[in-house]
Amino acid sequence: MYKKIRYMTLECLVSYFCTSFFNVGIKNASNLITYLSIVIGFLLSAIAILFSSKLRNLLLAEKASRAENKWYQLIDDYLVVIVVALIVIVLANINFSNINHIKLLKIYLKLIPEFLKKWDSFLLSISMTLTLEFILILAILFKNLKYPINDD
Repeated sequence: MYKKIRYMTLECLVSYFCTSFFNVGIKNASNLITYLSIVIGFLLSAIAILFSSKLRNLLLAEKASRAENKWYQLIDDYLVVIVVALIVIVLANINFSNINHIKLLKIYLKLIPEFLKKWDSFLLSISMTLTLEFILILAILFKNLKYPINDD
């Protein structure tokens, strides 16, 4: 799971640099919150369906590269994406207008190049990262749905 978090952090930093450099971003945070809420709802529904199916036992029996078995790997991936999405929803609701009153942050902000100080680019980079991770989880999900199940 920690490898996944490190990978997502690197992916987010690269996309943040790119979105800041090209001056693109999310202007309306409520659309991002709606999108992430739909993604979280889909992920929770998918994991609930998998949990109650016979496919869960097959995934528990299969070895995985990053976890004890494929079921645990899938659950870890779901957990990371959902937690990061919830953090982004909280961050999208924070008002950073009073940030200049904190001396330490003022010093820190002076060290950052001007084109990297864009909140909307930051939100876009995180949403791009979450979308990519969501697509990867969907690929795993649909790959797992191809397992033959004995319907006795």
